[in-house]
Amino acid sequence: MLEETFEFDVIVVGTGPGGIGIALKAADCGLKVLTIEKNELGGTCVNAGCVPSKGLCYMSHLADQLSDCEELETYGISAPKPTLNYPQMLKKIENAQDYHRNLVLKLFQERKITHVFGTAEILKPHHVKVIHRETKETRQYSARFICLACGSKPSLLPLAPVDPDFVYTSDTLDSVKSVPESITIVGAGAIGLEYGSVFSRLGSKVVFIDAFGSIGGNLDAEISHYQQIYMESKGITFHLNSKIENIEINRENRTVMTTFSSESNGRENVQTSIIFLCVGRTVHSDWLPSEIQRTNKGMIYVDSNFETTMKGVFAIGDAIDGPKIAHKAEWEAICLVNYLANNTPVPSRDSVCLPCVIYTQPELAAVGPSEQALKAAGTPYTTHLLAFNSIGRDTTQTKSEGRCKIITSPLFHQGVVEDVIVAVHYWSASAGDLVAEAILAVENRIPLEFFGNVPHAHPLFKSLRFMHKVDLYSTSLQ
Repeated sequence: MLEETFEFDVIVVGTGPGGIGIALKAADCGLKVLTIEKNELGGTCVNAGCVPSKGLCYMSHLADQLSDCEELETYGISAPKPTLNYPQMLKKIENAQDYHRNLVLKLFQERKITHVFGTAEILKPHHVKVIHRETKETRQYSARFICLACGSKPSLLPLAPVDPDFVYTSDTLDSVKSVPESITIVGAGAIGLEYGSVFSRLGSKVVFIDAFGSIGGNLDAEISHYQQIYMESKGITFHLNSKIENIEINRENRTVMTTFSSESNGRENVQTSIIFLCVGRTVHSDWLPSEIQRTNKGMIYVDSNFETTMKGVFAIGDAIDGPKIAHKAEWEAICLVNYLANNTPVPSRDSVCLPCVIYTQPELAAVGPSEQALKAAGTPYTTHLLAFNSIGRDTTQTKSEGRCKIITSPLFHQGVVEDVIVAVHYWSASAGDLVAEAILAVENRIPLEFFGNVPHAHPLFKSLRFMHKVDLYSTSLQ
């Protein structure tokens, strides 16, 4: 029997961080690659996620700094309060998005990757049908491997009305062309906190409603509480442990009335200009054949090598179980291509340290489990907590808001039982940068004392070496 021949080695559906990673890595390994994108190059990251949100985080923080004339005068700087031009901010973001889309296309062209815009349909193993976006023509393609990097979309509340003028998700928020007078944000996770910080700094009244008892999702509750207190000091309101009961739009007054309840306060109402839903994400999977099974959470089921229940079809990123973050998809893309091209075993996904950063200001960053997670698992641990007001660079260049919590746990390490670093949690102006060193420490289960013997530049904002040197406030749970 003749072996089937294929037009391509790899077909990639989706061009977000995961799909781009697969395509570039596969092409660099000498494989012939086709990419298919239904919308725009760059996926959610470029078009509705990382680029617009982080751009607005930076611009609104810059505006906030320049608006604090009293603070500037303490640095010997006198300047008039700036005026805000929100449409220009959006234009700046659009330019950044165009740059990244063009960069992806350039990288594809340099590697002779074939790219088509269109809607994909998997017909059977190794075969994909595409309806091309511009011509509406239908074309079939074949490949040894089909890789799904189709990403995710914002989840919706069943009781939320569908109204593009008042009810928004992260996919539609770019249609808001002026700063709203007030905004209700349902969900105090990463996306909600970032946009809540943005609109508060730009002048909106911001109200959060969240079902959980702390902000920041699965982040350490003690560290995230510092951020909550800080945001409340800026006029932001939080209603935690609260359940949404009703959302009603008043077109005459151009307002949204949200009714919610909690055990402590009973039923309450809040009226704002718009409502922003940040209640999680769900996979783009309605186009997939029934042969590709889903998990009980609706994600695409994959084995330890990312293969789905259809032979030769693989999936990574937001489409499968795990955190919905770009760097997870990028890491999985590299592992998958190493497996497809070189038969390199895929590392256990449970053992990988994935950092989390929330780009509020100050920022929240973490790698490893939270204290509450370790306590729930019955894991013995010791916490080491430090305030960021004890080194010169912090006190001269920032307002010194900041905390770091290092969590150590006993482990048989190099022949002896040592307290090794299992988690690090930051709340500071530079948390997203500081966590880089912590990732290596947690990934390699390094003892905290190790950093006392490693030279670091001075003065840093904070390093794990500094954490070892100072007198820490420590608590243990054995």
